[in-house]
Amino acid sequence: MEALELRCFLSAGDLDPTFGNGGKLQSQSLGFDPTDIAIQNDGKLVAVGEKDNHFVVARLNTNGSLDA
Repeated sequence: MEALELRCFLSAGDLDPTFGNGGKLQSQSLGFDPTDIAIQNDGKLVAVGEKDNHFVVARLNTNGSLDA
């Protein structure tokens, strides 16, 4: 007998607790407040915004950490 992996099914609108910090991304970790976020086909996120009058872009892994 083989054990099944633990799965959690979320309802629409529920936060994913494995993303970022308890399902939330703190903009302080980006260094700017995103004005828009897009989801790529691979599940990674691209956040754009402005800091000190410069356009900035950050890409995040599927768990909310910064993509190096």
